[in-house]
Amino acid sequence: MGHRTFPILGLVASLAFVPILLWGQFLFPIGDDLESANWPGGWHALYQVPFTLWHTWSGCYSASFFRVLHAPLTRAGVFWTTPLLFLILHGICGTLALRLCRGVRTVKTFIVALIWALAYFATMPAPAETVFWATGMLVYEPGNILALFLTIVASGSQREGRQKSLQTVLLWTLTPLIAGCHFVFALWAIAILGLRTWENGGKRADVILLIWCLFFAGLVIGAPGNFQRYVFRMSDAPITFGYVVTRSIGSFVEFLIRELSLVQNWLWVTFGTIFVSRHVVKENNRSTLVGVIVRVLAVLLPIFGIFVLSTMTREVPPPARTLNALHYLLMLGVIVVVAPVVLKLSWVSARLHRWLDDSHVFRKAAAATLCFAVLSPNYVRCVRELVTVAPQYKQYWYEVERRVAEAKEKGLPRVEIPSDPERRPVTVFHPSFLGPDPEAWPNRDYAKFFGIAQIVAVETK
Repeated sequence: MGHRTFPILGLVASLAFVPILLWGQFLFPIGDDLESANWPGGWHALYQVPFTLWHTWSGCYSASFFRVLHAPLTRAGVFWTTPLLFLILHGICGTLALRLCRGVRTVKTFIVALIWALAYFATMPAPAETVFWATGMLVYEPGNILALFLTIVASGSQREGRQKSLQTVLLWTLTPLIAGCHFVFALWAIAILGLRTWENGGKRADVILLIWCLFFAGLVIGAPGNFQRYVFRMSDAPITFGYVVTRSIGSFVEFLIRELSLVQNWLWVTFGTIFVSRHVVKENNRSTLVGVIVRVLAVLLPIFGIFVLSTMTREVPPPARTLNALHYLLMLGVIVVVAPVVLKLSWVSARLHRWLDDSHVFRKAAAATLCFAVLSPNYVRCVRELVTVAPQYKQYWYEVERRVAEAKEKGLPRVEIPSDPERRPVTVFHPSFLGPDPEAWPNRDYAKFFGIAQIVAVETK
């Protein structure tokens, strides 16, 4: 493979995103999406709404902030941007994060970020719940990218001079942002910064940074509106210690088995490791087996912690959108946290290092990762359903708009709409959660959005 390989891979990766982006024209609001359309506008909403939700529903203040930023699009009836936001986050923001690993050209790093994003799309448990659902996207995908930034910066070697100052600023800024995205990312930040503190010998600056992280994680977990804690308190039957242990370990092992079984994951790890490994740890450092074990635990423990929390709320396994984030963090941890120190073990052959340093090997790994990504079930299904059922899927929203317009024309205060689309492609998230109670969530949000007194849902056959 010659020097023209990467531009060709960049073109193919860009074209591969076209079907994903084309799905945007067939998307419409689902579940929580219309809740944000009824929030107040103006700059004060940027702090007022997250503060209100922190007290009433969720402690994830960063996720609430991102949803407020997106709310004007929903109010304007613009629903096609969700997959575009996925591309912006993982393409453009991913490029900025990966450039912290290597000082290569921006265009080449952008191509790497596109392939990285396609590998994630190909291997995630449920693209429907983040790539094609606005609320899932805004809660989880910014957290994934912030985790990428934080992990690269925190796991890298110590800098000097201006670079050290920039590293410090990034860590102190990223920590509250990522902790406020979701419990998943709060635990991840604690683990990564705890690892940094341990490896640096408990330096005062690192200890203070870890305390800073724990404070914001506490804001999320201790929020009055913490939904998970509310569900745990309202549980009808007591949850035993044996139940938590067996179900959490079982679902965690099932998750790991799935991760190990995907060839796309192995290609992604190989491709990513070649790109970042030599630039995450000091070149002249040698790893120890204990150091490798500690890093493996730093990656696995926060992921396992989410399985424990989900078991305590009787949601086993966690929601698919949460599994998407756990999958991304596992791949990120293996590539950025574990693989570089494994390659520094004394018994790793010099021949392997020369093989990884070979630019031809990197191009082949990139090509194989891209090829298997577009041949994955997730991607093939996305393209097939875009052609076969996407227009019929959108008919549901047209029918809702038609019934609402008809009710308004007749002066009716109440309108009945289908509860779910008749055609339900796997690629997109379709459960509307609408029910027969006009005052329940999300019926009241739909009613406010359409400007009608009551909306109730009837079962679709």
